[in-house]
Amino acid sequence: AIDKEVEAGNKGLDEIDEVLRRIQCKKKIFAQGNHEIWFDNFVEENPYLKQYGSRKAFKFDERGYEWHKYGEVFKVLGSKLYAYHGGHYMGVSHARTHALQLGCNVIYGHTHDCQKATIQHITGAHMAHSMGCLTDMTKSYLKGRPTNWSHNVGVVDIMSNGNFNLVVLTISNGYTTYNGASSSSSGTGLLAEMNAGGGDDSGVSPSNFFTWDGSSDVVVEISTTQASYDTYMWL
Repeated sequence: AIDKEVEAGNKGLDEIDEVLRRIQCKKKIFAQGNHEIWFDNFVEENPYLKQYGSRKAFKFDERGYEWHKYGEVFKVLGSKLYAYHGGHYMGVSHARTHALQLGCNVIYGHTHDCQKATIQHITGAHMAHSMGCLTDMTKSYLKGRPTNWSHNVGVVDIMSNGNFNLVVLTISNGYTTYNGASSSSSGTGLLAEMNAGGGDDSGVSPSNFFTWDGSSDVVVEISTTQASYDTYMWL
């Protein structure tokens, strides 16, 4: 069973990496999550099976990802924004707790819901944002239980002084918009090009609307004409 999990995981990562190669992505960052740590826990219990450690089994070094271990809060591309998988603080108001306890701007996942809180400190204001999820909402383990989960994708513009602008897009019934225009997408992982002009994804028109089937990986390419900006996407 674990071999099938590794095979499926690598297949999904191959698809993502192919899209990132096509759009000439310069930086790939991976924040280890609780699902990956399960593989590491398996190796701790079976130390003679080191090949199943998540970083090795899913070839993150070979794929060229910057790796951040589970729970590590790291700076996003040297900006004033931090990120990690999530899970340090839970409860109803987990975004507010993150802002209070971490004392920095931070984005995270894990909770599957979309939530934002802003806190004012003597050093200035900062925010914490739970980024939602892209998971199937009909998980069998829920047994029909309603949730507050939300499908979202985030786009971050990072400025030369480290400031940033985070835009969180809500995906409703497989659709979302960015700047109000429309286009089509194709492929196993769905690709949308914002402010078009780059990459070899000729099937995507110069517009900002894409469809999503609720389970495939979504990759967003950002093209900017402002030389002082870098671009970054967060899923």
